[in-house]
Amino acid sequence: SVFFVLELQVIPEEYYDRTTSDYQLRFRYEKQTIIGEVSQHDKRVLVQYAFSDDPNEQQQLFASFYYRVAAMPRITRINEMLPNKLGSKLLLRSLFTQRIDTQILDENVCQLIESIWLESIGDLNKILSISPESITLRTIIEAEAALLEVKSTNNPAAALRFYSFIPHRPEYNIDLIKNRRALIEKIDLCQMLRDMLTVNELTNWNVKAPIEAKYRALKCHIETVASSTIDFRNIAKLIQSSTNSGEEILIHNIFSVTKQTDALNFRRTLSHQWQLFHGSKYVNILGILSRGLVMPKIVVEQLGVERTDVGCLGYGIYFSDSASTSLKYTTASAIRSGRRLLCICQVALGESANYYSFSPTLTKPPDGFHSTHGVKRTEENQSKFTVTEIFTRIY
Repeated sequence: SVFFVLELQVIPEEYYDRTTSDYQLRFRYEKQTIIGEVSQHDKRVLVQYAFSDDPNEQQQLFASFYYRVAAMPRITRINEMLPNKLGSKLLLRSLFTQRIDTQILDENVCQLIESIWLESIGDLNKILSISPESITLRTIIEAEAALLEVKSTNNPAAALRFYSFIPHRPEYNIDLIKNRRALIEKIDLCQMLRDMLTVNELTNWNVKAPIEAKYRALKCHIETVASSTIDFRNIAKLIQSSTNSGEEILIHNIFSVTKQTDALNFRRTLSHQWQLFHGSKYVNILGILSRGLVMPKIVVEQLGVERTDVGCLGYGIYFSDSASTSLKYTTASAIRSGRRLLCICQVALGESANYYSFSPTLTKPPDGFHSTHGVKRTEENQSKFTVTEIFTRIY
């Protein structure tokens, strides 16, 4: 396939510096040839620019290229999103935002958005003795600083300071000096507050805000995969084929989720790309949708204590090729009885280092590798892993 992208680009007045740039307008022409599956080796890309500060000249140039391309045989205008890595990042961001703003949400997506919204706010209301909307980003940063001081000094005054910044209900007011696990839970709470603050500021913390406003605040594209499509059947087959014998998974809905920042940063040149499972608590899904699948703000190196996301291969984001394994890390919704959310991600593993025994002190893959792989035990290898564990940084 051959793709053409034509753009007229303008440097905004507030960013334009005549001492460093001769032109404020430019025309961008891109021709990209893709052969077979999309990979760097299958692409041929040509990008050309033409600079001028005469708007009429730029428009004439655009029209000239447009009609030349439009006259080619079998040419089709793309009305949907462009393929990844095609067009400038500014164009892709603009098209992605337009796609979200103009999308008509179906009932399944509406129910999903409402459930993760209510789930997250409900969890905070259960723990905190104040309204979550009264907490500012500055307060969260000060609370995190107090937690770091608790870790490094065991200072009871720092623990009291944390609870003064983030007041809790009495049953959740735990001694952070004696209970290090509670310290980790409070760090996770701060991250959840960050996520809620980012998303809810866009809707003015209005629980009754229109679903469309809540959806746009997540800044990702979600659509229901119809049960009659081959994509639905393939995903269902992937889930059922990786379910333990004696277990049954009932699939209510399958959603396609696109996070533009993840799509733009995904390193498609890395080898060994797989669809893998990732399980998380229902209340964490809002953060995953709004931030992407990334680590919490405060990292383990700062705290020097074990996190809940430290596993047999150290600190990182874990995936599995087993739906049954990843479902163990999910929790049922309090809003939608019995339902859980399971992520299926396209993961570029690159070169993966095989491990047959636990290595919980890892903070990154070994030099020369992009990920680590806990190899499942067989009669031949005597591995310590009873299931396949994959630790990676998201590419």
